[in-house]
Amino acid sequence: MEIYKLQQFSVLLLCTSAGFVCGVIFDVFKSLRNQLKLSNAMNSVADILFWIICTVIVYFTIYYSNNADIRWFEFLGLATGFFSYILIVHKFAFKLINKLIIILLKI
Repeated sequence: MEIYKLQQFSVLLLCTSAGFVCGVIFDVFKSLRNQLKLSNAMNSVADILFWIICTVIVYFTIYYSNNADIRWFEFLGLATGFFSYILIVHKFAFKLINKLIIILLKI
C-alpha cells in the first residue's frame, strides 16, 4: 500500500513538472510572437503547434509515469505546475527567454 502511494506521488510530481514545462513553452511562443510580428494566420499556426507540443509532453508524461492510466490528480498536477510557473517564475523567465530569442534571431 505504501509503495502505491509513493508511486502516485511520483506521478503527481511528474505531471506538475510537465505543467511547468508547458508554461516555459508558452513563454517561448509568446516571445517568438512578439519578436517575429506574426500575421493572424501564422498566430493560429503557432497556437496549434503550441497545443500539439504540450499534448505530446502530457501524453508521454502520463504514459511513461502511469502506463497511460489517467487519474484526476494528474490534471491537478498539470494545472498546479502551469499556474505555479505563471505566478512565480513567469516574470523573470520571460525576460530571460525574450533576451535569448533576440540573440538567436540576430544570429
